[in-house]
Amino acid sequence: MTSKDLSLLGDIDEKVIECSICNGRLEDPKSLSCIHSFCLKCLENWVQTNHGKLTCPICRKEYPIPLGGLQKLSPNTVLNNLLETIKQHEEKDEVKGTASRCASHAKPLEMYCTKCKVPICIKCTEMEHAAGDGKHELINIATAFNTFKETSEDLKKASNESIKKIENVLKAVRTNAKELEESKDESITDIDDQVQEMVQIIKKKGEEMRKKVEANYMEEKEVNDVQITNLTKTISELNTSVSFLNQLLKSEPATAMKSSGIVLNKMMDEISKSEEIKQKGRRQINFIRNKLIDLLKENDIGNVTFKQVNIKEEDMPSSA
Repeated sequence: MTSKDLSLLGDIDEKVIECSICNGRLEDPKSLSCIHSFCLKCLENWVQTNHGKLTCPICRKEYPIPLGGLQKLSPNTVLNNLLETIKQHEEKDEVKGTASRCASHAKPLEMYCTKCKVPICIKCTEMEHAAGDGKHELINIATAFNTFKETSEDLKKASNESIKKIENVLKAVRTNAKELEESKDESITDIDDQVQEMVQIIKKKGEEMRKKVEANYMEEKEVNDVQITNLTKTISELNTSVSFLNQLLKSEPATAMKSSGIVLNKMMDEISKSEEIKQKGRRQINFIRNKLIDLLKENDIGNVTFKQVNIKEEDMPSSA
């Protein structure tokens, strides 16, 4: 992909929309949990040449192939929107300089209709966007762009604060996942030590308790894995939105204002959703020994429960 392909969107970083496998523009991008994105077709070829295993071509992390195939991987909606915007600009602005001129009257786009949210020319103010009918409100394009920049700065700040908050939650969730696994291992060790001290008759019960620990661990691990995946995806979408917004701010006003409404609404929706993200309760597996040896024939050798872990103040996400 050449810089000419992206001329209508200013100095956008080509790596944002480039597939690291084919080094071309992303097509039907799919994201892995490590937030790296690739063309669906490239991933399918990658898995085929990798003996049927799905590993990230960049960080080499291995993932299970979803039921139904790679097409069931999560799509990167932000990248899809960005690619669609680029495609629309390339289709409409085939001739150099047309982005600054009205498509209907070929005149400079010097005004902006705040009702219709589109840049217009002087001729448009007399015809399609005449202010006299009350359906249009006209301001200078420079004024509109300045307002857009001010709103963008507020949204960028809010996005960064949301990202920091989510990263704090993600850090705590990952720590909990590690401690969960450690507590699982410790519980299994306790069970094994207990079983070794007991007579042959209780070995069957010991195995039952091991299975219970594994079942509880897998149940809680699934909750952690889902939360980590969702939080990582949200951070990726916010980062991509901020990157796209930064590129619009570097482009000329008319080009920026064409996509400003969609971009700002998208970011406000993402920020609003992020405000609802909270860390779920932390639970660890705890094996409670039963020392009543005389009753072992009629009772389990202990109990497997979750031990509630209080969230430390430093683990709490800061308010936006």
